[in-house]
Amino acid sequence: MDPTRAAHRGASRGGERAATGTTVAAGSVPGPEMTAAAFRDLLRESPTVDLGGATVDVGPGTFAIGFRQRTRLRSQHGITIANGTIKGQLLCTGADANPAGSGVAELRLEFRNVTFRSEQPVSEDKASDAENATFAVRDDDLSVSQIPMVAGLVVARDIKDLTFESCTFGDADPDYKATPIVPRQEQMPRLRNVTLAPALAVLDNSKVSIQHCAFVNKMGPGLLAKGSSVKVRRSEFSKSTTGVLVLGGAEVSLEDTISAGNDLDGLMTIGGSLKATRTTCRSNWCHGAIAEGGGVMTLISCDISTNGWFGVHASGPGTKVEVKDMHLEHNTYAFGVVAEAGAQCTVQGASIQGYSFSGLKAIGEGSRLTAKNVVIADRSSPRPAVADGGIGAEVADGAILRLSGVHIHGIRKTGVWVHDAKLYAHNLETGSEVSTGVSVTGEKGRSTTDLETCKISGGKVGVKADDCSKVIMTDVNIFNCTEYGVLARNGGRVTMNRGSIVGNALQGISIDETRSRVTMTDVAYTGNGQNDFVGKIWIENSEGRVSCDVGWADEDDFSE
Repeated sequence: MDPTRAAHRGASRGGERAATGTTVAAGSVPGPEMTAAAFRDLLRESPTVDLGGATVDVGPGTFAIGFRQRTRLRSQHGITIANGTIKGQLLCTGADANPAGSGVAELRLEFRNVTFRSEQPVSEDKASDAENATFAVRDDDLSVSQIPMVAGLVVARDIKDLTFESCTFGDADPDYKATPIVPRQEQMPRLRNVTLAPALAVLDNSKVSIQHCAFVNKMGPGLLAKGSSVKVRRSEFSKSTTGVLVLGGAEVSLEDTISAGNDLDGLMTIGGSLKATRTTCRSNWCHGAIAEGGGVMTLISCDISTNGWFGVHASGPGTKVEVKDMHLEHNTYAFGVVAEAGAQCTVQGASIQGYSFSGLKAIGEGSRLTAKNVVIADRSSPRPAVADGGIGAEVADGAILRLSGVHIHGIRKTGVWVHDAKLYAHNLETGSEVSTGVSVTGEKGRSTTDLETCKISGGKVGVKADDCSKVIMTDVNIFNCTEYGVLARNGGRVTMNRGSIVGNALQGISIDETRSRVTMTDVAYTGNGQNDFVGKIWIENSEGRVSCDVGWADEDDFSE
């Protein structure tokens, strides 16, 4: 649903609501423009202000709406502002709204069908100190005082009940449709960790509800949350630097929401908690969704597609990302899902296709990526120059990758690549299009791989162990490779219990002369091409299954 065209309906909790296009007897606004002083008078007169399409120019500085506007009536009903435009910076505050022993209820503040705009955004060169800067605030008597705040179009501070419904932040275009982009590296925006001039900043223990709203903010994130709680439903974040940015101490939940066409990331958390359900992150320049700095992110039934660099990215110690039932395709330049630098990521139920390098990737000491019931398929990369470079899943540099029920098809290079890392795979399947089903390498000889109940079919090589790496296979079937079923090189060691090596065209097993070794126990071994080894030792049982211990090592390494 387009939030800018959503119906404006419902009733305010415990009080009046102004219907769209109507005039309320007390607090109505007849004219197209209004001064800050007149707007302040209306707030004092009535708990419900219908702007009637008028534009309120609050002037320079920041216009504060808070507990001081309340009368005895408003302490019960709160404040509702509807149907107009507010131009300038706005502060919504509940500070001192409930002094000890006063018996006064928390302030309730609601905006419906209101557009928030500013013609004087914070300049880009102030990005580095925007969060800690001091800004002018216009008090209820129109005097100007100074309080610290994050620069933003609308700022919420210490307010426990603030609602935005069918509102527009910035220059939202109701006809805007996010379209796929193919970014070039030299055009990457120079601002990375943007906290500059958010359209809406929710701070200091505030609790905010947002529904059917649209955010467009060229000078910062659409929504910034820090030390607060925000719930978003059926809204859209677009054409901002980052759609949603969640910082330390904040909890943000999104449902049925879109974050698309932003200059950097669709969703980002740095030390905060973000949960997105049925949310679409498309056509963002960098990441669809990224968590770092110990942030926690949960993505459920989300569509993360056509982003410029990464689909989902988890980075840094303490960072945790959980993904369920995700559709992810055509993230143009790089990766589908990545866990790096000590982050942990779990993917359960996902379709990943159309990327340039790796569908799944875990890299760096302490990094963990677990994938269950994931299909990595149809490697139709939007970048033809790297069409032959794709990898289904990759683990490197001390990370751990766990795969269960993962099917990899249509990948032209390697199904799973292990480099100085650990792979544990159960019920893994690779298709005939891959060059190598599972490739295990490592300059330091640290790579270990455990495969259980897997099917490695087609391609040139089924399983490759290189550079002193170790592979242990149990109930693994390797078949119909155009060259080798098992390839051991440069000291690679393979141990295979049960399973089969069948119908591989060139050799079932190939071993070089550098202490590589293959040990098989109770393995079906038939229909392979040329004789596999010289001086092999076979033990064949009545069922035609084979056990052997073979390799180019010292003679003392083998027993008769």
